[in-house]
Amino acid sequence: MDEPSVGLDPVGVRTLGRLLVQQARQHQAAIIIVTHDLALAGGAADEILFLDPGSRSLTALGWKGPAEFDEYEVRQRRLAELESTVEDLLLRESPPRGSTDRRRIRFDLLAPFRVAGSGLSSAFQSHLFRQSAVVFRMAFQESFIRPAMFYATVGALLGFTVPYVIANISRDLRPAAVFELIKGTYILSLAPPLSAILFTATSGAAISAWLGGLQLHGQVTALEGLGVPAARYLWSPAWLALVVGYLATFLVFTSAMILGGWVLYDSENVKNAFSLLTADFVEPPPTRYPYLVRGFWSVLVYTFAAASIVVANGKEPKSKSEDVTAAMTSSVMRVTLFVVLMELVTVVLVRICEGPR
Repeated sequence: MDEPSVGLDPVGVRTLGRLLVQQARQHQAAIIIVTHDLALAGGAADEILFLDPGSRSLTALGWKGPAEFDEYEVRQRRLAELESTVEDLLLRESPPRGSTDRRRIRFDLLAPFRVAGSGLSSAFQSHLFRQSAVVFRMAFQESFIRPAMFYATVGALLGFTVPYVIANISRDLRPAAVFELIKGTYILSLAPPLSAILFTATSGAAISAWLGGLQLHGQVTALEGLGVPAARYLWSPAWLALVVGYLATFLVFTSAMILGGWVLYDSENVKNAFSLLTADFVEPPPTRYPYLVRGFWSVLVYTFAAASIVVANGKEPKSKSEDVTAAMTSSVMRVTLFVVLMELVTVVLVRICEGPR
């Protein structure tokens, strides 16, 4: 039974407790009750198991026999002791305010790498597939299926707007000549970083909020208390869904940028517009190889970074709703800073590979 005493007054709770005990004894049946009502638990239970947030496990409270059938003073004393025991267990959950744990700071720095490692190792365990498929489907739907049209729209607008602005910087050059000069280089340069930041701010924030909500409302504690490892059955499929979701997002975003560029190029009567826009991807000249390698490397790194940072922030313990919002914001900030740093580093490396001109 799940919270059978919700909405009942104290007299109703005691009546329900007596009824449950009578029915269990009459039918020689066991009844499992999940409840926050300590009066019901103490009044009806032969044994009480407490889902301890601190140890994340079921803890036997040493309760023997329903208190409902004791004398009034004995019953009240037993229920007061039960309430005190549960209160002590709950108070152990939160560390003192202002305490600093250096190991926690170190764990925060390593958390994305651990999440990635756990995601990769668990993704190939066939016996986990059925249990994790539901989480993967939900996370993939939120990270790609629902926002796919949004990504396509933004990509098409950028694919049209960026070369349009470049072509109109100078009135001395014909737009068509500028388009033939820049070709599709702007797509190869902008698609990886912009798609990664956009994906994290949209899909990553949604998944981080979802995972944070599971932490905040105790579902993760309930899973682990029942012996279900959240790292395998929750974090790993969510991480894998973000990996697949970003790769799909990049393909949609890049294709939309090509489409937007083609509309602009074709409107200016640029010959072989589609070939110009896709040359860096399909048939790049030797001088463009470093840029192509940089693009693919960036996509690979951003895929793992975005998924790992989002899940690492989402899986951290949450004690209030503000923690969920902070985790969402932190995910976007960390991924954005990482993308900016990678862009700067890879640009320098490409220039080194090109050598002096």
